[in-house]
Amino acid sequence: MSRELAPPPDTDLENALRPSTSRKKVSLACLACRRRRTKCDGGVPCASCLSRNTECVKDEYDDGRRKLAVKRRLESLEKDRHLLDALLNALGTGGPNQLHALISLIRSSAGRQELASFLENGFGGIGEVGVQNHRHETSSPTYRRHRARLGRIQDIVNPPISVPANPWTTVTDDDDFVSHLMSLWFTWAHPWWHWVDEALFLEAMRSGDTSSLICTPYLVNMILADACLLDTLEEDGTDPNMVIREHFYNEARRGLDAQEGEVSLAMVATLGVQWTYLNINGQDKLGNGVLYQQIFLSKSLNKWRQRIAQRSSMTPEFLAKIDFCLCQLEWTLYALNPLIGLALKQVRVFDRPSRPKPTSHSVGCAQHQPVCWTPYPIPYTSVEWHPTCHYLAFISLAEKATLDETLFEEKQQSDSEVAKDKFAKVYHEVEDWPAHLPGCMKLHDRAMPHVIALHALHSWVNVTISKQTAALDAGHSSRPSLAETPQSSAQSHWMEVCIAASKNISNLLEQIRLNWGADHFPVIIMQPATIAAFTLLEQLNDRPESQEAFFKLCVILRAASRRFRVSRGVLRLLRHKVKENGVVLSDECYRLLADYDTRMDVDQKVRATMDNIGLEYLLEKWDDLDLDEV
Repeated sequence: MSRELAPPPDTDLENALRPSTSRKKVSLACLACRRRRTKCDGGVPCASCLSRNTECVKDEYDDGRRKLAVKRRLESLEKDRHLLDALLNALGTGGPNQLHALISLIRSSAGRQELASFLENGFGGIGEVGVQNHRHETSSPTYRRHRARLGRIQDIVNPPISVPANPWTTVTDDDDFVSHLMSLWFTWAHPWWHWVDEALFLEAMRSGDTSSLICTPYLVNMILADACLLDTLEEDGTDPNMVIREHFYNEARRGLDAQEGEVSLAMVATLGVQWTYLNINGQDKLGNGVLYQQIFLSKSLNKWRQRIAQRSSMTPEFLAKIDFCLCQLEWTLYALNPLIGLALKQVRVFDRPSRPKPTSHSVGCAQHQPVCWTPYPIPYTSVEWHPTCHYLAFISLAEKATLDETLFEEKQQSDSEVAKDKFAKVYHEVEDWPAHLPGCMKLHDRAMPHVIALHALHSWVNVTISKQTAALDAGHSSRPSLAETPQSSAQSHWMEVCIAASKNISNLLEQIRLNWGADHFPVIIMQPATIAAFTLLEQLNDRPESQEAFFKLCVILRAASRRFRVSRGVLRLLRHKVKENGVVLSDECYRLLADYDTRMDVDQKVRATMDNIGLEYLLEKWDDLDLDEV
């Protein structure tokens, strides 16, 4: 007689897992909702605009309560006034060659920041040859497009990170654009993937030394390519960086090829960025190939470290920095285990690092220096957060999830009572994980997006463990599917756990959308959003109370589909499963999925691209979904 792995929940899990957030009062409806006279939920974009696929724009200056927006407008006007004064002064005092250079710069659609810099440097000593060269460089359509677009962005908010374009990339010499992309990447991607140490990498990049062991041209180009996927979309929803993104990526690939397999810290870090780039772009099969290469090469990093330590120019201080970077890189690789184990059908892709964790928050977070974080490029009041605490919390969750995967494999091979006891212990440890977080990682009404996403990942792990447990208790030896949770009379409560955790994911992602917008968010939320949507859909006809949570997830996936190909595949499969299983949706949810399906049918070019690339993410993971009929 089998033993229960965990007692049935005594309390309402849905209420226990639900974040204690109150729906914020919408102080300003978007222009489209005003015109349609429909209710606006305050999200950016709002659910109404996402359902109708219309542009969601707010004129925040119409709202007198938005003091920050008014302050930023005044600051922008003040900068424009100073620029006008500088131009008038230049026209009155400049020489012929200087004025010629200034006029050429203006006619090349230069942005305000470039003009201001040009004037501050006293016309830069540009002669006739320099004028012709500059005119040629700034006349290309690509350069003008980015410069004009960046001018619009930087009228609102300046990049928090400033780095040079030269000598790191030949794709562009626009320092503003490179700084903009680096700011995007360190704001939204780096908090999860510490392929590089932010402070040491930026220090090396600003030095301009291309022989650096921490920063190389091919690593910079790969980060810039990845950051292009995080940039602000055009008003019509199109990607403004499609062409230049490919140039960055190809230059990074050429740099990697030139290394001819010679292992280094920068090379392994570049492969990590390449893996995230390919996955965001929906190219999981190619990304997994890069991942295997990274696994193989990362095992030689210790030998590389021994070689550079013998250099006569190597100082103990710099070697300590290299060790710190290696430590972060290895633990980031280890944190991939729960995210890719299902796709690669392996338990532990990366072994536990021999190096200690970079730091420990066992004594709380007081020892860690907080930083000011803003959701760049969105103009928003900065919030305090602790990136080290977030990184360590993410690693601790990955540790527990990896241990669960290991025990799942052990239990598949043995029905011993010892294995069941171990699995029950891991389950309860994962459940209690939030209670052991430092205060800065706790949920609250104004939690920043990365903290909210961290708790969404925790709920995702709960769903995964519950599905595994349900499969084992039902006598299934294979891994549970995305679309179906095995049930047995003895352990039917695992479905309740899955439903409650999926609703919690829906509430958390809705909190990100309403408080921080859906144009920019941590890409890692795609994993919990997908599994939660399919889990709720599984019993939606029998649980009408789950309709609202399911609709919220569809709104998030619809917003993500404008940027990430993988989300397009998820939405299309959701629509397919709705038809296949005869699921009755709410009117608003039906319109959202039907409208998306119609638009995909109309745009055959986009649909073909998605079929060839975007669905690889799902093909790799969930064989139970029959895509031939989609």
